[in-house]
Amino acid sequence: MILGFFLFQSKNAWKKLIKKSIIKIVLPLFVFSMVLWLLGEMIVEGETLINSMRHSFNEYKTLFVEGILKWRNILPYGGHLWYLYVYFAVILFFPAIRGIRETLGEIIHKRYIILLVIYGILLYNDMLFNELLFISHTGINGVLGAIFYIIAGDVLYSYRGKIAHNYRWGILGISMFFIINVARTICQNIYYESFNDNTKFFEAWYTSFGFCAVVGIFLIIYGFSGYYTFKPKTRKIIAHMAELTFYMYLVHALNIGYLENNHVATFLQTCFGNTWWGDILYVCCFEILVLGISYIISECLFFIHFLIKKCIKSKHKIEQVE
Repeated sequence: MILGFFLFQSKNAWKKLIKKSIIKIVLPLFVFSMVLWLLGEMIVEGETLINSMRHSFNEYKTLFVEGILKWRNILPYGGHLWYLYVYFAVILFFPAIRGIRETLGEIIHKRYIILLVIYGILLYNDMLFNELLFISHTGINGVLGAIFYIIAGDVLYSYRGKIAHNYRWGILGISMFFIINVARTICQNIYYESFNDNTKFFEAWYTSFGFCAVVGIFLIIYGFSGYYTFKPKTRKIIAHMAELTFYMYLVHALNIGYLENNHVATFLQTCFGNTWWGDILYVCCFEILVLGISYIISECLFFIHFLIKKCIKSKHKIEQVE
């Protein structure tokens, strides 16, 4: 949905968007996927380097046919990479998405109605257990869900001026985010007991629950904006942390796998006991641990990336002088 805030505001041509996406999304995705493919078992499961890198012809064939050709992740500890696959597919389909947005703008003059229509479609799809749209986090089905969210993001962003600096919207956003996640949890528990395998889509972003949660976050951010100011140093720290988020996103699943395979998760669960408050403490501590490790690794990756860019620029300057 955040992509929808800015995608239609961009003055870059479609070809330029594709070029930037290849450099900033596809290339890092390829490099990280190779790390998972060749070194993942060594990093997470403690396999030897040779065993980790050894793959049969059938495994390479499966990777190419089921992964690359179907444009989805099939690597272990890489399930979170679905977002990058869908993101690039969205950029490829951008002219069509822009056409849908412009057509909706011509048909529906009050833009908030578009939000209600999108929410209604997602809610109806949830009621049918995702058997209407078959939205998923892979392939074309993932793009379909992304189109709903991108257009909704564009509509929401157009109302930012009316929502900003109004704490009432922020309070509504907090209430909305809390209530919708409690409702989602209750629905999951009820339907898990009744239908078992049929309800995993409740955990996905592309549901009426996920839609409301993101709208709530938008209201919180813009509703409370203007009530706080940051010093220049604080802004620099926030900007730097923002630059690290992509690296943290890439490595966090590896860290989770490593901690689980080395029984850290089990140790924490034992420490806090099998109670509801113990579960809450376990989740909080485990997430903080994953966040901390991911941050340290991301700082290292950021520094390496910085050195590589500096070396390339220095080499380019030397060539220009010569």
